[in-house]
Amino acid sequence: MPAPVTNATVPAVRPRNRRELVLFAAAELFYTRGYAAVSMQDLAEAVGMGPSALYRHFRNKQDVLRVIGIGSVEFVLERLESEPGELAECLATIAVSHRRTGVLVRRERLHLEPVHLLEAQLLEARLVAHVEGRVQAARPDLGPDDVRLLAGVLLGVVWSRSWVPAHPHDVREHAVLSALLAGLLVARLPSPGPLASVVGPGLPSSRREELLGAAIELFARHGFHNVAMSDLRSRAGTASTRVYQELGSKVGVLQAAAIRAVEVFRLARHQAVSETADARAALDAAVAATVRAVLTNTSLAAIALVECDALPAELARPVLSARSSLMDEWRLHLAAVHPDWDPPEIRLRIAAFFVTLESVARDDELRALGDLEATLAAVGRHLLA
Repeated sequence: MPAPVTNATVPAVRPRNRRELVLFAAAELFYTRGYAAVSMQDLAEAVGMGPSALYRHFRNKQDVLRVIGIGSVEFVLERLESEPGELAECLATIAVSHRRTGVLVRRERLHLEPVHLLEAQLLEARLVAHVEGRVQAARPDLGPDDVRLLAGVLLGVVWSRSWVPAHPHDVREHAVLSALLAGLLVARLPSPGPLASVVGPGLPSSRREELLGAAIELFARHGFHNVAMSDLRSRAGTASTRVYQELGSKVGVLQAAAIRAVEVFRLARHQAVSETADARAALDAAVAATVRAVLTNTSLAAIALVECDALPAELARPVLSARSSLMDEWRLHLAAVHPDWDPPEIRLRIAAFFVTLESVARDDELRALGDLEATLAAVGRHLLA
């Protein structure tokens, strides 16, 4: 998860380009706190500048996010285009040296106004196309669908670096990520299978569960801060008073959704590992079960990974505790199977697995390629087992 913001975010001396300083500070604050929790006053204080001076550089906070959100993707694309060397090495360098990019691209961009969001999406499509071209050059044996899927997997690993706290041993991080990416690039992954309808485990048909399900879908698709209770009322076809009676406040709904998400993925893992006493076989089973659970509950995966960071501290504690407990189970399991992996490497690998899985599972174009369960299970085994 993102590291907490510190008071040493920006240098104390006044830089020559104050606009760049604001962007640097804003990227760090958006990364650690989330866009919705940061004000223009916060930005002004972070750079030691008065609000009036800040408004001479940017019209408003949305203007700051636009420059950061679009600029982050643009920078990654330009970096890749200017470095024609080994793709895995280039991607690992980007992941380590620009750790905020994954969160800014995957989480914060939903706050962009529609016209700027479209601009960011078009730029990201260019980035994906560039990576696809590099993948095709490295793997001429792959068809277009397999190339597209592998490109999505590689970018998921790159973005995953954002969900790991900053660590002083960047050289080690780069080596681990480069090896993971290089291995994926040459891996013989199963092609997507025929599309089949995925049926979830089913929820009780109570009105509360129907409303909670609608809220989970809305939060995952549009972002928690972009959804109003009136949106939920319209989606569920019920009165506002009924929504509040069943679910309470909007943050209460998010907390319930986040707890549900952790429970679903914990249960999937527990059921899988209980079927064998062999640690390595249990790890393979846990990977397969988690892939199936995420593909079946893609919106819950988004809540667990991204949206629960929007909870206020007091409501976030039980969610973060449950999520941390689940990640501890994975870390202990991996340490038992791979005693040669140190804790930082294990954290990197777990983040790569979950972020890549969630990223691919929520990509409509990738899901349209076919049944991805076997492919993503193979990716998970490569990253973890």
